[in-house]
Amino acid sequence: MKKYLLFIIISFILIGGLTYYFVKPKEKEEETSQDYLTKAEEYLDDKQYSKALEQLKLAINTDPSNAEAYLQAADVYLLKSDFDKAVEILQNGETTVTRADLIYHKIGQILFENNKIEEAMQYFELANSDNPNNWENAIDLVKSYSHYQDKKSTAIEVLENINLTEGKGYVAKNYYLALLSYDNIGTAITFLESAQNQAEEDLKGKIEKYLEVARKVQTDPEDIVQNNTLLAYELIRGELYGIAVLPLENAISENDEYYAAFMYIGICYMKMSDLEKARENLEKSVTIEPDEIQPYLFLAQVYTLLNNQQSSIDTYENALNIDKTVETVRYDFAKTLIYFELYQQARLEYKELINLNTQNIIQYKIELAALDLDFLDDYEEGLSLAKEVVEDWEDFKNTAKEMQAKALDILGWAYEKNNQKDEALKYLRRSLETYPYLTSAYYHLGIIYNEIENFSEARLNFERAIDLDTEGKISAKANNELENLSKSDTE
Repeated sequence: MKKYLLFIIISFILIGGLTYYFVKPKEKEEETSQDYLTKAEEYLDDKQYSKALEQLKLAINTDPSNAEAYLQAADVYLLKSDFDKAVEILQNGETTVTRADLIYHKIGQILFENNKIEEAMQYFELANSDNPNNWENAIDLVKSYSHYQDKKSTAIEVLENINLTEGKGYVAKNYYLALLSYDNIGTAITFLESAQNQAEEDLKGKIEKYLEVARKVQTDPEDIVQNNTLLAYELIRGELYGIAVLPLENAISENDEYYAAFMYIGICYMKMSDLEKARENLEKSVTIEPDEIQPYLFLAQVYTLLNNQQSSIDTYENALNIDKTVETVRYDFAKTLIYFELYQQARLEYKELINLNTQNIIQYKIELAALDLDFLDDYEEGLSLAKEVVEDWEDFKNTAKEMQAKALDILGWAYEKNNQKDEALKYLRRSLETYPYLTSAYYHLGIIYNEIENFSEARLNFERAIDLDTEGKISAKANNELENLSKSDTE
C-alpha cells in the first residue's frame, strides 16, 4: 500500500513538472547584433531607410564593439546627404569598436569628400597608425598627402608599410608606388610589372595604360612636353592631383603655349577646390586655343562654382559656338541655367537637346515637362510633352523601368496641374507599380490625397517620399506638407 501511494505521489510530481515545462510560456530568445543587421539589410534592399536605421541603432546598442553597424548606419545617413549625422554616429563608436581603423577611415572619407582635407588627413593617419595594413585607408591617406608638395616621401613610406604580398591591396600598393615614382620611370615600370598579373577590373586597365606611357617615356626621353603631359594624366587618373601639377609645369616650361597643360592644371586645382587657380589656368588654356571645346566646359563649371553667372553663360555659349551639337556641353549648360533660375533660357537649351534626337531624348522630354510644370507654370505644354513621351509606345516600352516610371509620374503630375485628378491618380499609381522607389511620385500622390482630403494616405505618401529622398530636393517640401497636416489635426 505504501509503495502504491509513493508511486502515485511520484507520478503527480512528474506530471506537474512536465505540465509546467510545456505550458509555461517560452522566454523569447534575445536578438543578437547580427539579427538586427540582417533585418536592416532587408529594409535597405527595399529602400526603407528609416526602418533600416532603427535596426542598425539596435545593433549598435546590442553590441557596441561591432564596427559594421556604425559603418552601415553612416552609409544610410550619407545616402540621405546628412554628413553631420554620419560623422556623429561614427564618432560614437571610436572608443568602443574592435576595429577602430575602419571607423577612422570612414570619417576621413566623409571629411575628404566635403573638402576638409586637413581634418580628413588626421583621421586617415589615425586609421593608418591603428592598422597599417588597411590598404584602402592607406591609399586615401596618400591621396590626401598629394595636396601638399612636401608629403611625397611620407606617402611612399605609408605604402611601403603595407605588409601584403598578394591580392587587391598588394596591387594597389604597387600601382600607387609607381605613380609616386613617375619621375624615376624605371622604378615605376618595376612596380607596375609587379602588380600587373594580379590586377583586376578597372585597376588592371589603369596599370596597362600607365605601362604603355612609361615605356614610351623610357624609349623617347627627349619628348619632354608630351611625356610630362601623359604622366600627369596618369596621376590625375589615380586622383593624385597635387602631384600631377608638377609634370604639367615641366611641360609648360618647355612650351608655354601648350593649351592642354594649362587645362589639366586647371582641372587639378578644380578637383582640389582651389577655384581661383583653376580659373586662372583654364582662362590661359582657352586664350591659347580658342577653338577647343573642353577647356571652355571646365572653365564654365568653375565660373558656376564661383557663382559668376554671366561668365559661366558666356563660356558655355563660346563652347557651343564651336560646335552646337555637343550634347554633354548643352546639357551641362541647361542644368546650369536652372541652377541660376533662368528657366526660360534653360527651356530653349532643352529644346535644342531634343532636336539632337539622341538616345537620351526621353530623359530630356521628361525634364523639360517638369520645368514647364514646376517653374514656368505652362501646364498645357507640360501635359502635351508628357503625353508625347508615354504615347510614343515603341520608345516608351523599350526604355528602363525607372525611366518609364518617371515618364508616368510626370504625366500624372501634368494631369494634376491641369485639374484632372482621376487621370493624375491613375498614372501616378502606374508609376509606382512600374518602379516602387520613385520619390517624386510619392510626393505628387501626397499632394493629391491632401487636396481630396484623404489625409491618412497623404501622410503615408509624404513620409515615404521623405524616406526615399537621397538628393534633398523633395524632403523639405514634403516635411512642410506634413507640418501643415499636423497643424490641421490640432485645430
